[in-house]
Amino acid sequence: MLNNSFIYDHSWRSSAACTGMETDKFFPVSITSKNKDSVKQIFSLCKKCPVSHHCLYEAIVNEYDGIWGMTTFRQRKSFLRHIFVKKHHQVTLEECLQVIKDLISVDSTPNSSIKYLYGLSSTKTNNTTDIDGEYNE
Repeated sequence: MLNNSFIYDHSWRSSAACTGMETDKFFPVSITSKNKDSVKQIFSLCKKCPVSHHCLYEAIVNEYDGIWGMTTFRQRKSFLRHIFVKKHHQVTLEECLQVIKDLISVDSTPNSSIKYLYGLSSTKTNNTTDIDGEYNE
């Protein structure tokens, strides 16, 4: 059972900063040095969006792929494991609002590790970020 009927109300989408934009850019196969600037532009757009927490919430609850609410799919999975410590359907809209505030305050980027942002342990390997980041060389 879902914690909130919000996911069925998509009225927030009309207030999104990305309304009317080409959606392909929000679903990169991976984030590489070739598309990193484009993905950074999407993150910048999310930072200014008045409903990014709604976007993040919907993506978490529905387990969407792509960039939603200033996070990648892998970052959202990391949030569930390390920050929320709960199942995707148990996350609240209020928790997502706090996450967005946190991401904006630390100036999160597409290759930011959630573990790093929240001061959790992480490891780096050669040309890639740790398992919670997205950047692949």
